[in-house]
Amino acid sequence: MRILLSELTLREHRAAIDLAMDGTPWLPVLAPATDDPKGVDVDIAFVSRDVTG
Repeated sequence: MRILLSELTLREHRAAIDLAMDGTPWLPVLAPATDDPKGVDVDIAFVSRDVTG
């Protein structure tokens, strides 16, 4: 699942980071948005910490 960071409120963004720090199996990863020619927008994707499965 990918969500544009610009679509998140500051509170939601902080909550995502808090979840990652709290040991959730999902980590928020920031990556450049592919559809923005200027590279200004950023995507936030949640990826699993479990690399075994």
